[in-house]
Amino acid sequence: MKQRQGFVSNSSSSSFILTNLLEGNKVLLDFVRDNPELLEGYAKDCFNDYTQRDIELDAAKYVTIFPPGEEVRCYFSNEVDSKAEEMLRHMLEIGGNKEINGWRWEFEWNDQAGDPFDYE
Repeated sequence: MKQRQGFVSNSSSSSFILTNLLEGNKVLLDFVRDNPELLEGYAKDCFNDYTQRDIELDAAKYVTIFPPGEEVRCYFSNEVDSKAEEMLRHMLEIGGNKEINGWRWEFEWNDQAGDPFDYE
């Protein structure tokens, strides 16, 4: 397993606290699958042609565990070549703080954000 190191200095970097409100451990791929309306809204707002499959394939790289009820801070940057991160950063920023489909997220703005995701 690889882990990204270092920090991204970027005024567009954002962090979110994601909480899995469902039973059992989850990963980012579960969040994407549980919230397909995020992709629909993103595609409409940004006029892109990403498919749910594109986002799922990208999200599957991330193996960070979201234990039930535990807040996990996630950092998304527009400097990373990741469709999942691009879509999630955009939609979660627009959506603000929400609780839907067994997940809760809170938006935080960062001038300098690290990337704690583990990925393969």
